[in-house]
Amino acid sequence: MEIATIRKYKEKEKAPLKEVLQRFYFTFVLFSQNNLNGHAAAVGFNFLLSIAPIILLIFVVLVRFLNASPEVFKTIYEIIPEINNYISIDTIYSEILAVRRIGFFEIILGLSIFWTARRFFQSVQVGLNIIFRAKASRTVLLTYIISLIFEVAIIILAAALAVLYVALREFFMSSFAVSFFSVEFIDVSLRILRFFPVFLLLVFCGVFYKTVPGKKPGLKIIILSSVLCSLGYWLVNLLFNSIANMTKYNLMYGFLSNLIVSLLLVYFFFVLFLFFAQFIYVNLYFDNLVLNQVYLLPQKIKSQGLAGRFYHYLFFEPYSLYRRYAVFFDSGEVIYTAGEKPDYIYYLFFGVAAETHNEPSESRVYVKGDIFGDFDCAIGIGYRYPVRAVSDVVVLKIPDSVFIDLTLDNIEVCRKLLNSMAEVIRKNTFIREDFKDESSF
Repeated sequence: MEIATIRKYKEKEKAPLKEVLQRFYFTFVLFSQNNLNGHAAAVGFNFLLSIAPIILLIFVVLVRFLNASPEVFKTIYEIIPEINNYISIDTIYSEILAVRRIGFFEIILGLSIFWTARRFFQSVQVGLNIIFRAKASRTVLLTYIISLIFEVAIIILAAALAVLYVALREFFMSSFAVSFFSVEFIDVSLRILRFFPVFLLLVFCGVFYKTVPGKKPGLKIIILSSVLCSLGYWLVNLLFNSIANMTKYNLMYGFLSNLIVSLLLVYFFFVLFLFFAQFIYVNLYFDNLVLNQVYLLPQKIKSQGLAGRFYHYLFFEPYSLYRRYAVFFDSGEVIYTAGEKPDYIYYLFFGVAAETHNEPSESRVYVKGDIFGDFDCAIGIGYRYPVRAVSDVVVLKIPDSVFIDLTLDNIEVCRKLLNSMAEVIRKNTFIREDFKDESSF
C-alpha cells in the first residue's frame, strides 16, 4: 500500500467491516471470560423468583397511587398474557382493594414483598458490574439506598407506562379520535401499540445500560444495543414458538411445562441482555482492546497456526488506532534520538525503520507490524538508540500513559514486556562479560 493511498484512507474510511468484526470478536471473548452465560441463567432464575412480587408492586402502585380501573389490568393481560403464568390478575386486584387501612402487618408484608423483588434487580446489577468492572466509590449504605431508589423508580415507571398505554389505546379506539385523525393514521397507531412489550424491553435495557456503567456510554450505542437485544429476543421467541411442540413439553413436564418454557425464554433474553452490555463495554474501551491485541500479535502468530492467521487478519492493520495515532515520516527522517524522553511507543504501520548502533552488526531493522520504544518507555530513563526512517513510513505514536495503563490492566502484556526487559538485560550482561574476558588478556 502506497503512503499516498494510506493518507486518503485516513480521510475516507470511517468504519471498515474489519472493525465491526473486531468489536464482536472482543464481545464474544469477554462474554466467555466473564462467564456471563452462567450468570444469565442465575439472573433468569432470580427473575422467575421475583416476577410475582414485582408485578404485585406494580399493581399496588396502579391501584393505590394511580387509581387505575380494572380495564388497565385486562389490557395488560391482553398484551402480555404470560403474566397469568405467574399471578392471577383478578385475585390480586380484589385483594388490593380489600385492604382498607395499612397496619403494622401490612407494612411488614409490603417490605417482605419488596425484599423478594430485589433479588432480580440485585442479580442484574451484579452481572453488569462484572462486565463494567465497577469499583466501590461509595459506602455500602449509600449504594444500598441508591439501589432502592432506582428500583422503586423502575416499578413506578412501569406502572406509569401501563397507564399511558391504556390511555393511548382507549383514545385511538374512541369516536373522539376520528374527528382529529384519519382512519389510516389510527389504524397504524393501534398496530404500533401492539409492540408495547418490545418498547418495555427497550426501556428496561436502556435504563440499566445507562445507569450502571462507571464510564457513561453515549446515547447512540445505548439505543443500538437496546434495539439489537430486543430484536434478538423477538427473533428467538418467534423461532422458539415456530419449532416448539407444547404437547411434548406437557408430556415431559406436566403442569411445570409453562414454567420450563418461560425459564428458557427468560434465559435467552438475559443472555442477549448481558451480551449487548458486554458489547457496550467493548465500544467504550475499543482502542485499548485493539492496542492490547496489536502488542501481543507477533507472539500469537508464532504460537498458533490458523488462530494466528485470524489474529493477523483482524489486528495487523489497526485502522482504529491509525486514525487516532498515525504520524508520517519521510525517508531518512529521525523518528527519535538517543537520550530523548521516552513519552511514546511506536507501532510501524507502513515502511521500514532502523535502529542505529555504534556497531553496525547490532543495528536492528523494523518492518511493518514491529513495535519499538516499549522497553525504554517502561524504564523511563531515555531512548537507548536513535531510530531513523529507512523509507517513507507511517508509525502509530502511542503515548506512554496509554501503554502503562495497558500493562497494569493486562497480565499478558505485562508478561511480554518483562520478557523483553529480561532479554535486554541478559544481552547486556553477556556483552559486559565478554568485555571483561577480553580485557584480562
